[in-house]
Amino acid sequence: MIKNNYYKEIISNIENFINKKEYAKASKIIEEELKMPYIPFDVEKKINLLKNNIDFFLIKKNLKKDISFNLYIKNLFSNKYNFFEKIEIIESLDYFDLKSEILVIKNILLNQKLNDLLKFKLLLILKKQEINIIINILLNSGKKESFDLKRIINFYESKEFAKDSIEIENYLFKDPMLKNLSFSILEMIYLLNFKNNKMIIKNSSYYLHSIYLTSIFFKDNDLKNAIKKIINNYDFFIFQIKNFLYDLDLKK
Repeated sequence: MIKNNYYKEIISNIENFINKKEYAKASKIIEEELKMPYIPFDVEKKINLLKNNIDFFLIKKNLKKDISFNLYIKNLFSNKYNFFEKIEIIESLDYFDLKSEILVIKNILLNQKLNDLLKFKLLLILKKQEINIIINILLNSGKKESFDLKRIINFYESKEFAKDSIEIENYLFKDPMLKNLSFSILEMIYLLNFKNNKMIIKNSSYYLHSIYLTSIFFKDNDLKNAIKKIINNYDFFIFQIKNFLYDLDLKK
C-alpha cells in the first residue's frame, strides 16, 4: 500500500486528470515519474496500470472512429492485449450490426484460442441485439454447447447485478482505479455463473468478493481488513473466493 505522502499526491493528481479526461496532463506526470532513478515497487506498479488505462482508452477511442470490424477481430486475438482489454474490445463490437457478421461471430465462438468468458460476453451482446438464434460455443475444455439466444437470461439487466454495481460505486467512489477493477471482477463472477448455468442469487453480495479481490491485487490491507469486518462467515467467503479463482482462467 502506498504510504509516502509525495507518491500519494502524485497518484491522486494522475487519477484526477484521468477522471477529467485530461490525458495529456496525466501522461506527462507519468512520463516524468517513470524517468526517476528510483520509484517504490507498489508506486511503479500503480503508475504503470494508470498508463495502461490511458493507452487503452486512446486505442479504444481510435477504434470507435477509424477501425473496421475485421480489425476489431484481429485485435481480439492479438497477444498485445490482456483479458481486461479484450473485454473492452468485445464491448466495442456492439457498435456493429452483428447480424450481418454472424458467420464471423459463429467462427469466433468456435475458436478455442479465446477465453470462455469473452465468448459468453459476446453471446450476451448478440442477445442484446435481439439476434434470436441457436448458436454453438466451443469451450476451452473442448466441450461444445448450444445456446438458444431467445431463452437465455441477460444478467446485465438483472436487479442483482445493478445492486452489486451500485454497492461498488458507493464504496469506492473516491478511488477510480479500485472501483474499475472491482467492476471488472464483478462482471467476471457473473459471467462464470452464467457459464456454469448458476441461477442469479438474490442478496449474494458479490460486490464484497469483487472488492476483496481488488484489495489483494493492489495489496491494500486497509481495504482488505475493512471488507473482512463486514463478512459474517469469513471461512465460507474465502472458500467462495478460492472456487472463483479456480474456475477462472485468464491465460486466453
